[in-house]
Amino acid sequence: MAVIVNNDLNKEGFYLGEWEVRPLHLDVVGPDGEEHLEKRWMEVLVMLASRPGEVIERSEILDVVWQGRAMSDEPLNRCIAQLRRVLGDSAQNPKYIGTVHGVGYQLIGSVRALQPEVPDPVATEKKPDGSTTRSPQSLRALGLAAAALVAVGGLIIWMGGFPELDDASIAVLPFENLGDNPTQDDLGRGLAEEIRQRLASVDGLAVAGRTSSRAAAGSDKDAATIADQLDVRHLLEGSIRVDGQNIRIAASLLQDNGHEVWSKTYEMPLTDVFEMQDRIANDIVGQVAPEMDAGGQSMLIGTAESTQNPQAYLLRVRGQEQLASRSEGPLRRAITLFEKAIELDGRYADAYVGLATAHALLPFYSDESMAESFDRARSIIARGARADGTVDTKAAGLVAFMLFHSEWRWIESENAFRVALQNQPDDAELLNWYSLFQASVGRREASLETAIRARDLEPLSPVVNQRLAVAYLWVNENELAQAQFAIAAEQGMPVTTQPEAYLVLLLRQDKLEIARLLMAGQQKLQGMDADWVDALFMAMQDSSHQPAAVEAVEQAVASGNISDLHLFGVWIYLDETERAIDTALRLTEYRILFIPEFLFAVETAGLRRHPRFAEVVRAIGLDRYWDYFGWPELCRRAEDGAIVCT
Repeated sequence: MAVIVNNDLNKEGFYLGEWEVRPLHLDVVGPDGEEHLEKRWMEVLVMLASRPGEVIERSEILDVVWQGRAMSDEPLNRCIAQLRRVLGDSAQNPKYIGTVHGVGYQLIGSVRALQPEVPDPVATEKKPDGSTTRSPQSLRALGLAAAALVAVGGLIIWMGGFPELDDASIAVLPFENLGDNPTQDDLGRGLAEEIRQRLASVDGLAVAGRTSSRAAAGSDKDAATIADQLDVRHLLEGSIRVDGQNIRIAASLLQDNGHEVWSKTYEMPLTDVFEMQDRIANDIVGQVAPEMDAGGQSMLIGTAESTQNPQAYLLRVRGQEQLASRSEGPLRRAITLFEKAIELDGRYADAYVGLATAHALLPFYSDESMAESFDRARSIIARGARADGTVDTKAAGLVAFMLFHSEWRWIESENAFRVALQNQPDDAELLNWYSLFQASVGRREASLETAIRARDLEPLSPVVNQRLAVAYLWVNENELAQAQFAIAAEQGMPVTTQPEAYLVLLLRQDKLEIARLLMAGQQKLQGMDADWVDALFMAMQDSSHQPAAVEAVEQAVASGNISDLHLFGVWIYLDETERAIDTALRLTEYRILFIPEFLFAVETAGLRRHPRFAEVVRAIGLDRYWDYFGWPELCRRAEDGAIVCT
């Protein structure tokens, strides 16, 4: 049971203003087309529509829709924000969903039931042999009529009209090392990750991301709490013990209430670890999704490790663990481990991809040259592809990231991302990169949707949560952006890792003193004088100080006490549009030091409307991308070929 609706609402759906809401299909249809809703978004919308004009308390919505599993109001806040975005609504001037502060929400738009054409339920068609059968239309009508709609005191209770995919959901926790050798800790975590990847290849089975699963497992929380945090119905946990050349694995499957529903012990030679991974994964699918046939489970075949060398495998597993740490020391150790794995097996595709990834990420955490590191990563991918043709496919996401991040080869990057996502649709890191790409080409709403997908897969990842915060920022959902920044900070990702974006948020919130301190701090970290910062903020509070601020900034430029990246933003806030454009054109020469997504913020509207903004677009190469894949909401190609933005 999910949602309670008014008895005037047809089971096929209802109209909300100009929107046609179709709960069974999880979508809404408006004048400009169709929009898909997540299951819980639809449940909230239907619940509000069931009692139009009535204020429904936040706690009641959370109890009904989240069934008491939500640990805070944040899921509901996010849900309402997304519903408003899809419906073209706003909290300030609501047409559909109103907020009663401190209480809850009310539906203020008009609601009326759909009246679909229902075929004759006994309509028949003749077969060639003269017998009759029900038409597909009549069967569909009967199926819809059979949807559990139970009348109770003037209400209709919707009993399972929405797909319950969450039932087939699982998180794989790191396997505990029970042996005396601490180096086997990596094996336990790696084994869990390999099983997770195999399970993730099964259609219809939702699998929590690696980072979140690991974070939850290390929190000393009970199984029920971990399942709630990860929003899954099952947990797989286990232990390993390596004795000489043999390995013993004990695996347990728990429900989200902490009850064990299955356990099994596996013992075999370490050389058979690949077979063991497949056996465990297939056994788990049989428990979590028993309705799946053998054909569905056979999807796991082919995901096996791309080496049959156990020693090379263990080296890659250890390398992958180091790679996940995202700091200079572990990345360099990962490089060494991947190189050793390749020495043992020169056709080891996963080791080549790991090695290339480590080199590509290293410049973000060290003084390594990005250009040289990216070239090195590309060379490794090419060498690996010659040894194993699957390397190109497995490295497609990394290639896409490098193409746009360092070279702004937007079209090639988009194509590479699409290939990667086709093969790894539930890879949170890949989705995170793609969200950044989408924001950089002006597709803010799409970027937000992708970031939400990544967060749903990795709710405990600080990197993913911070990306979502920035995505909320660019669509002007400032409260949600603030909340996400706070979540990421709690998980270990301080706002100072995204100083430019957080500065924008602080300025929107009129927290000028905090913004001033942050900007001054960034200047000092770069070894630069921050005297001009005070002049800037005085001008932002009182326009009469504008000339003095401009002079102070000019002096900072002359003395080398301000970076071009900071300078671009400063000219924007001082309304010096021509100078901002000149600075942007200089920044395009550096590429990686520029932030294209800021071009599509509210703050840069004046810049976009300036006749010279087309120069920036062409310098970046976005016009060619837009001509190929379609233009974003803020820009278009005029009939005379000119670039027009708002």
